[in-house]
Amino acid sequence: LGHIFERIVAYSLTATGASLAYPNGHKEFLDDVKQTQPTVLAAVPKLYNTIMEKARDKAHATPLVSKPAGYLGGALVGAAGGALAAGGAGLVSSVLNGGDILGNFMSGLGPVGAAVGGAVGLGLGIYAASKTQGDMFDWALKTSEQYYTERDSGSVSTTTGLKHGLAKKLVYKNSKKAMEKVLGKNVRAMISGGAPLPDQTSVFFWDNGIQLSNGYGTSEMGVTNVNPLNKQKLGTVGP
Repeated sequence: LGHIFERIVAYSLTATGASLAYPNGHKEFLDDVKQTQPTVLAAVPKLYNTIMEKARDKAHATPLVSKPAGYLGGALVGAAGGALAAGGAGLVSSVLNGGDILGNFMSGLGPVGAAVGGAVGLGLGIYAASKTQGDMFDWALKTSEQYYTERDSGSVSTTTGLKHGLAKKLVYKNSKKAMEKVLGKNVRAMISGGAPLPDQTSVFFWDNGIQLSNGYGTSEMGVTNVNPLNKQKLGTVGP
């Protein structure tokens, strides 16, 4: 509590009429957060890293799809797609050419298309069943880090923008709900100080709807600085 950064954060919050709550230690940090339901959190990076790592571990322990669902779903979707593709090609050819031999031949390939599509779909189902939600989690983090890095440089590529939008829909939409269960629905901002904050930790919270600001303080000189909430930039501690 003697660090200048912690003091400035405490003074700034109390000056606005906020009440302060201190945890009993890092082991009980999340329990204290659930009890107090804070609006702003200030902590060292280790605690934010721990929250992210727990989310990552849970994701890696959860299958992307169950094996029965992956196998059966892949086979059925593949078979239907194969049959429709073969039958549809035959129908189009018949309509355009007045029932030609090619159209009749293609229409007769429906069962073959179903078999081939089923085999391909089963293969994809087996592949999906071998993956975990953690693979999607790690992909989303890398995508977010790339997106904000490009944004900070002044230009986001179309590919990165599309991937980032997909990550938000496929991963962060669900993880945001999980974060609310861990931190409560009141948290609007977080402040980090005392050590360097990893970029992946920053983007994890940003894309889960929480502004995590990286800060810096030196008690020897009485200097502090922190990223403004509306101008976050990776790897910096403010303007």
